Amino acid sequence: MEVYKFGGASVKDAKGVINLGDIIAQHGGNNLWVVVSAMGKTTNALEEVFDAWHRGNTAEASEKISVIRNQHHEIIKGAFTGLSCEPVINDVNEYFKALEKLVKEDPSDNQAANYDAVVSFGEMVSTRIVYQYLNFRKLPAQWLNASKIVRTDRNFKKANVVWEKTAEKVTSINHTYPDKIKITQGFVGGTEEGHVTTLGREGSDFSGAILAFCSNASALTIWKDVPGLLNADPRLFESTVKLEEISYKEALELSYYGASVIHPKTVKPLQNKSIPLYIKPFLSPKEKGSKIHQTEHFDTDIPSFIIKPNQKLLSISTRDFSFVVEEHLTDLFAAFHKHQISINLMQNSAISFTAAVDGNCNLEPLIEELKNRYKVLYNDGAELITIRHFNQEVIDQLTRGKEILVEQKTRSTVRFICK
Repeated sequence: MEVYKFGGASVKDAKGVINLGDIIAQHGGNNLWVVVSAMGKTTNALEEVFDAWHRGNTAEASEKISVIRNQHHEIIKGAFTGLSCEPVINDVNEYFKALEKLVKEDPSDNQAANYDAVVSFGEMVSTRIVYQYLNFRKLPAQWLNASKIVRTDRNFKKANVVWEKTAEKVTSINHTYPDKIKITQGFVGGTEEGHVTTLGREGSDFSGAILAFCSNASALTIWKDVPGLLNADPRLFESTVKLEEISYKEALELSYYGASVIHPKTVKPLQNKSIPLYIKPFLSPKEKGSKIHQTEHFDTDIPSFIIKPNQKLLSISTRDFSFVVEEHLTDLFAAFHKHQISINLMQNSAISFTAAVDGNCNLEPLIEELKNRYKVLYNDGAELITIRHFNQEVIDQLTRGKEILVEQKTRSTVRFICK
């Protein structure tokens, strides 16, 4: 048993769907789980549908749904030939009709639950297309609804997996369909009461890890638009190096600091059962890619760089100039958690606490809550630089000409907030 995961970039168009079919036909075998994300930028588009719905603009929401539907129709027409595309178009249209019906209703008071109900349609439609395409290729595929497999709690938008119940469902499916290519959605889960949930943005990798863990899979392979796990984002660095092999520990460190290739929750379930994770290029499936497994032998060979632009740097100090101690830190962490603001870097001195957060988060409710007890200042437009296995040469290279606002250094990692 293996698990394959295909991200949105790998199925963004008809060529991608065809390529997915080629990979499964040539490399997959039949006893396989295939996890598929929404196609291209569909999740972003569905977030716009959700926003229009919650603003009460049903006409705008319907227009945006029509654009998304037409984009999927074009993918279907390119991947299928002749009359074979009509049943597939009819199939996915049923999902778009359901979405249209949803946004014509008044949204419930639970905004996060409404969000999950809308954005999950992207994965539902993409997997229907992939399932139908594999059948078209005479491959033994079975479509499965992840909201009825991956059992979660009711923490909508970032649902937590109920592992025991999920494992029971996955085991039952594996026994029912031992020789089928099982097609299901990434990112999507469901509650015991039947509500659709999502596992957090970019959570499809985690879906693959969940199924690999529950199936005792021999491997999880994530098919990406990069040659493997790179030491830096190729969009930001001209020269990148592929990390051929790294340990689970190193992968966890990289994902924690923000490496975009690996979802932070993906690695731990695999590590718990020593299931190797492969990251391979979907356009060159015969290439080796990268392997994440138990060995730590290669971890320190190559420096890795992670850049987070558009950071806000908050400086929070006590109004009476008293020391920032455990009582204050407990209060501050509770406030950040309440307002669902993730801290990317933090540091405290005698009388202040400093935190870097993503620039697109809404800080106003947090600041409003804290300002009566603390003095709160912040800088916009900062950049968070993380270097694993650093040396002075790479530090100088990445910080040259920049004002360093915060610096943190351990034996293996150095981090800077710069402007």
